[in-house]
This record gives sequence, C-alpha cells and structure tokens, in this order.
Amino acid sequence: MEKLSSEDYRKVLGAIEILSRDIDYATFPERVVDAVTAVIDVDMISYSEIDLGGSDNRFLLKPDITELGEDDSRYVRFVRRFGNHPILAQKLSSRPSSRPDLKQFLDRIRMLGMVGNCCGDAELRLNMGMTIENAPRKKIGIALNRSIRDFDHRDANRLDVLKPHIVAAYGNAVKATEGNAIAAKSPGAIRVDAVPLTKRENEVLYWVSMGKTNDEVATIIGAKPLTVKKHLEHVYDKLGVPNRTAAARFRVAMPG
Repeated sequence: MEKLSSEDYRKVLGAIEILSRDIDYATFPERVVDAVTAVIDVDMISYSEIDLGGSDNRFLLKPDITELGEDDSRYVRFVRRFGNHPILAQKLSSRPSSRPDLKQFLDRIRMLGMVGNCCGDAELRLNMGMTIENAPRKKIGIALNRSIRDFDHRDANRLDVLKPHIVAAYGNAVKATEGNAIAAKSPGAIRVDAVPLTKRENEVLYWVSMGKTNDEVATIIGAKPLTVKKHLEHVYDKLGVPNRTAAARFRVAMPG
C-alpha cells in the first residue's frame, strides 16, 4: 500500500467533515459525492442506490451529462464509452441533441442495472469505485471516472481510508430517518410519565427540546458537558431514537 501524505489525510479529514454536516437520508447522495470529490479529482462521479425489494431508487451524476455541451470533453468521453452499448448507441445516434429524452433513457438503464454491462471494455484505470455493504435489500455503488489521467494507487488508498466513514454516515442517515419516523407518528403526544426517564434525564431533554446546546444545558443544570452527553445517550436508548433532533420532538414537563 502506497503511503499517504499529510496532505492526503488533510483532504480525508475535510471529506469526513462534509459527511458529518448532517445525517439526513435525503441529502446523503449529495454529501457522499461532495466528500469523495474533495479527496479525489474526477471528471465524472455517480451514486446509484437500487432498492432490490421496492421502488426507492436513487441516482446522482455529477456533472449531469444532460447539462454538458456536446463539445465538452466529458460528454464526448461519455458518448464514446457508453455508446458501446448497442441500444444506447442507437439512441445517441438517432437523437443526439434530445437531452430530456436521453436523460429518461439513461435513468431507465441505470435502474435496470445495465450500466455495468455497457462499459466492460473501457479502460479500467480510468474507472474506480466502491460499494456500501451495510444496506439490507439495497445495492449501492459509487463510480468515479476520468477522461484522460489514470487513477493510481494513491487515489485508491484515499478512497479506502474514506470508505468506512461513508459506510458509517449511511448507517447514521438510515437510523435518523427511522427515528424521525417514530417521532413523527405522534409528535408532541408522548407525556413525560409515559417515558421511563430519570428526573435529570427529563431535565436535560427539556432544555435540548428548547434548542439548547450541551454546553448551555450543562451551565443551566450545573453539570459538565460530558455528563449532559451521557444523559442524552441514555435518553436516546430509552426513547428508541438515534439523535437529539428526534428526541426533542417528545414533549416533557418543564423541570420544577
């Protein structure tokens, strides 16, 4: 494994910061793409998430091929590579400037899982990618492409270092969505006596629900921020939620 430099790790840390900006499931593809491109230079990057048991499919391509001019080198490269697929080749040659129609067609072959079969003869060193394994019933992949310069071992190592953080971010996003769904079923309807919180936990949760930070809560209740953090972790476990946003939706009594 080629040794990474301090600059490489600085870029990885910047990417981790992007991943942790929020834990919203809806914005996860955008954050992943931004994080990867902060670490590795690419001409084009795609995020695909296929729901094997339903219709919750997501695909993000940057830059969007439909927004590139036909004289753009990245568009030319895309057409040359994916034009190897006989159906898409016919589509591109018959209506090369019909962008909305092309976009719909590309979306369809992506959802059918055909993209991987379109470019088997493409230069492998101009392609690099990764998959996310902690996604039950889903197939998730991130593909990186360059038009000219090959990916090297350093690029691959950067991606390897970033990968576990991407996997963790996806897991957190899923948990946050599940927690928000639980709280949304009866927002503001759960009374404090229906939740097994201690007096101190109730106090901490009340101030968190009022928008206070851990440091502010610590000052109010006369405790250390680390103690507040521990109380919140117990609150999350008892309420069955993943984060402070979901927990704050529960109504608790004002401390007496």
